[in-house]
Amino acid sequence: MEHEQIVNGLLGSMGVSVFTGCCGCIGLIFFAICMWKIFEKCGIEGWKAFIPIYNAYCWAEAIFGNGILFLVSFVAVIPVIGWVAAFIWLLIGNIRTAKCFNHGVGFGVLLTLIPPVGLIWLALGSDGYSPLEPFSFSHPFDFD
Repeated sequence: MEHEQIVNGLLGSMGVSVFTGCCGCIGLIFFAICMWKIFEKCGIEGWKAFIPIYNAYCWAEAIFGNGILFLVSFVAVIPVIGWVAAFIWLLIGNIRTAKCFNHGVGFGVLLTLIPPVGLIWLALGSDGYSPLEPFSFSHPFDFD
């Protein structure tokens, strides 16, 4: 009886792992397809959305006006303080993204808190891209 319970527990764990892995793959494909469409709206070739580090560089180039600024995201490797700083940087980037697509600050918050909804909206919506002034650390919250 005990052996049977162990086997059932292992099979249940494997099923959960397979399900989680499939959901993760579907989410990754969904994200890449949405980014493909958004990149095309920005005038960037869509295939660049599939290359992991390069897509972050291209996105930072479109949103911040300087691609190398994607490296600021790596501050998240510092525990607690880095996480807070990375969240603030993500929020600034998403608000700039919203402004580039003629949306307000609320849409930037939506992109930060519920990314799939915001990505679908940007990818499938009729909003056009218009670049902002290049990002400046001296005025980080100047979104106009």
